[in-house]
Amino acid sequence: MTGNCRQEMTALGTIHYLFNKLHIIIRLIIVVLLLVIFFGFLIHLLEPNTFSSIGEGIWWAVQTMSTVGYGDIVPESFIGKAIACFAILFGGGFVAYYFTSIASHVIRTQTAFTLGTETYRGSGHIILIGYNERTKKIIHTLHENSQIPIVIMDGTLKEHPIPQSNVFFIRGDSTMEGSWIKANVTKSKLAVITADPTKSEKDSDMYVITSLLAVKGVHHSAYCISEILTPEQMQNALRAGASAIIKTNDIVGLAFINVITNNIEVP
Repeated sequence: MTGNCRQEMTALGTIHYLFNKLHIIIRLIIVVLLLVIFFGFLIHLLEPNTFSSIGEGIWWAVQTMSTVGYGDIVPESFIGKAIACFAILFGGGFVAYYFTSIASHVIRTQTAFTLGTETYRGSGHIILIGYNERTKKIIHTLHENSQIPIVIMDGTLKEHPIPQSNVFFIRGDSTMEGSWIKANVTKSKLAVITADPTKSEKDSDMYVITSLLAVKGVHHSAYCISEILTPEQMQNALRAGASAIIKTNDIVGLAFINVITNNIEVP
């Protein structure tokens, strides 16, 4: 007998654990459905003449608990009316709590999305570090030519820079592993670490290299495109795990040379 009790307690504990693992909205839906079925079955047992089937009892329970009350079918006995009062007070309160919880969840989710505190749960996405003119161009071009999901990570922004878009925003420091975990880097396609225009060239390169070390600490095989400004840090970026390096100053320098050369009069 003791063994059976332990098995029952273990089973109940497992059910309770699995139930708590469910999303709060799913839990509330389950509880509301169970209450509707319970009151519908109970009223059918108490007044089988009035509620000829469990289906009619459930229909009445839905009306009563949602406080709609069409009045097409109502209990006639004293105990049936008592059950109805209990269903209105208890069930109606629970249903009201259910809808309030849904509204609250939607508001919290939207707030987290705007403030960048939500964890990204998608896959096959591109992570862009820093919100600047370069990443703006990347976002615009990708949106025109593909449907690849984009995640922006920037610790200097207080809220989502383009909330009306389908770009996901994470407010976080790319030198911290926790930020990469929130960006779900293990399921990403690649990451682009751009130079920080607010820092000096040397400090920007050090920030990019530190970010590389952080992302590789979370996902060693992550494909990382890194923007390096000084030639002295190229090898360090490769050692840190850069998959590809964009030498911005070399590219800009060549552009200047081409323009200058084209405008110099040949004697």
